[in-house]
Amino acid sequence: MKINFYILLICIFYIGCSNTTPSPNAKPDSIHKFTGMDSNYQKVKYIETILRIDQKSENSGTWDALFADKDFINIYEHSSYYVDSAIEFLSDEKFNLHQKTVCVYSMQRSELENYIRLFKQSANLFENEKIPELLLNRIISPTFGRRKLIIENYNNVTIKGILQNISNGKKTSQELKTVIEKILSGEYWNNIKTSMKENGETN
Repeated sequence: MKINFYILLICIFYIGCSNTTPSPNAKPDSIHKFTGMDSNYQKVKYIETILRIDQKSENSGTWDALFADKDFINIYEHSSYYVDSAIEFLSDEKFNLHQKTVCVYSMQRSELENYIRLFKQSANLFENEKIPELLLNRIISPTFGRRKLIIENYNNVTIKGILQNISNGKKTSQELKTVIEKILSGEYWNNIKTSMKENGETN
């Protein structure tokens, strides 16, 4: 009887697991329990938190000082929860360059597909003169931390397409076009890997 009881419990467990599939209409910010993220995580108010971080970091002198901010680390470690909020923040013209840079750098731990969404929307914003080229450049090549998702994944078809569109744009400076050329050729990522190897670092 005990054996049958345990078999029954196991069957109930697997049936329950088989029903936990994400809704096809769920937004990326709302499906964290299906992407390996902590389903018990309590999201914070993104805009309020970013503005608070901005005030604290305004005179820090280096973007890496953000790593000492607990509010920032909380969002940074859970980037993929906030991608939609970050895109909305970047789209809002009332926020300044420094605030939007904090927003961008808070997204550096996003899953690749989520960061590509942010990158694509940012490229559109740049094309429509809603964000400056400097901010777009920071999205492509962050002057913060060691993670460079766009540069590392230069062979990704979607990333290549977005980079090529930016490079072909009339509003893109020659400086950014040169950066994009080096990214698409793999030169930029190879240089980063060489530097990391020389410094005994791992990606």
